[in-house]
Amino acid sequence: MPYVTSVERLAKEEGREEGRVEGSASILREVLVQQFGDLSEDIETRIRQLSLEQGLALSRIRLNFHSLAELEIWLKNAVD
Repeated sequence: MPYVTSVERLAKEEGREEGRVEGSASILREVLVQQFGDLSEDIETRIRQLSLEQGLALSRIRLNFHSLAELEIWLKNAVD
């Protein structure tokens, strides 16, 4: 078995975390498109900038949103 340095181990974990964030954002985007229709590029960019925790929070609260404007306000507060 090859020796794996702590730096390599950390890099692998960071890669996994990045993959989880990207996957979460992709799923969240699809759910929001089903709920609201097409999303603006600004909204999609903000969704990609969310942490895993923020994405989970958005997935829970999104059902309380009645318009894209409410989603945009939440995203601006979360990302800015």
